[in-house]
Amino acid sequence: MLYFQDLFSLVLSSSSQPSHLYSTSSLQMASPQPLDNCVTSIDASHQTWEEWIVAESRRRLLAACFVLDVHLSVYYELSPLHDLLNSTAPIPLTRLSQHLWEAQDPNSWEALIRSEPSLLNSMSLGDEEITPDLVATAPPLDAAIYLASETLRLPRRPHPSTLGATAQLDLDSVERICFLFPTLPIANTYLALHFTPLHDLLAVSGDTWRFAKKMLKPDEFKQGKISVRSWSSSVHAGAASIFAAKALLAFLDTNDNDTLNNQSQTENWQRGSEWNRSNISDYWALYVCTLVCWALAHRPMRAAGSSSANYNIVSNLAAGGDNQVEQEAKGWLKMVASLNPEAVMQNVRGRRKVLGVISMVRKRLEDEAVGCKSKLLVDSVRVLKNLEGESNRARF
Repeated sequence: MLYFQDLFSLVLSSSSQPSHLYSTSSLQMASPQPLDNCVTSIDASHQTWEEWIVAESRRRLLAACFVLDVHLSVYYELSPLHDLLNSTAPIPLTRLSQHLWEAQDPNSWEALIRSEPSLLNSMSLGDEEITPDLVATAPPLDAAIYLASETLRLPRRPHPSTLGATAQLDLDSVERICFLFPTLPIANTYLALHFTPLHDLLAVSGDTWRFAKKMLKPDEFKQGKISVRSWSSSVHAGAASIFAAKALLAFLDTNDNDTLNNQSQTENWQRGSEWNRSNISDYWALYVCTLVCWALAHRPMRAAGSSSANYNIVSNLAAGGDNQVEQEAKGWLKMVASLNPEAVMQNVRGRRKVLGVISMVRKRLEDEAVGCKSKLLVDSVRVLKNLEGESNRARF
């Protein structure tokens, strides 16, 4: 996080020395100035190619910092470092400058300007109304900016890691993201986490381990179990599981007319897949969405003697064969994705099928975890293995 704060300090500086833009030393950074200095430059028509590159690099770095700040705050339930959406200067967009950015030399850059002077105009978040068509045709960074800006408009919790499961479910607040990004896996992961007490869920599924660190306070872990037990039986868990199922279906490359029933949605899904193939945090989205589904299927059973339905799930799962297990798991995800939160809570269980989901995701993450370079990724694989191997154990 300190490195991330340094990035903000760097991009908000108004130094005129190009070398500062690429420096990692905080001693060489200028004092942060108003954001207007970053997104508005000197008369662009009098800039050289090199000057324009420096100015445009600073604009794009600011945009990337904005996206990363929102992304990290949602994925890990943290407070954003900077509330840039409410700042005096808008967040830069890259659509107009894309061709200039791709120019290979000064002559090509100047030829583009002569043929289309409007390319030097700046464009920022808020200049246009965000629509599905605008999102579908936007460069990847601009599309990420649109999603981040809409995410910041969701109702905020008093504390990022605390969710009031007894509060009334507010689906109206997420309608706009559903409309703009109906099948984008990152967007659906954001919405799943919006209705999930992630820190408590990580602690309970990890058996006192959260973010690869052990919880040392027994009372805190006990409270986390109470929180997950209450949440898993609420409509908030139903809503979270719907969005988690949609995200997993996209991440696992499941696309058919049952879940995506019109051409525009299919195009958006295909675009979302391209976006996510290069997203280094995909493993975390797969992991937390799987935990949401696991908690839904393993919530406490009210009916007496109903726990017997879970006997010997692991051996039954293995006997079915990998292909059958995957088909059952994907069928379960499609069913959940098609329901409303109340119907999910009334009709969905499927412990065996959720174990199939866990198995699919665990295998995929094991492939990515080769080399053990990421502590969180390795810990995610460990937790999923434990959930598979101890399927009958009541964790909350």
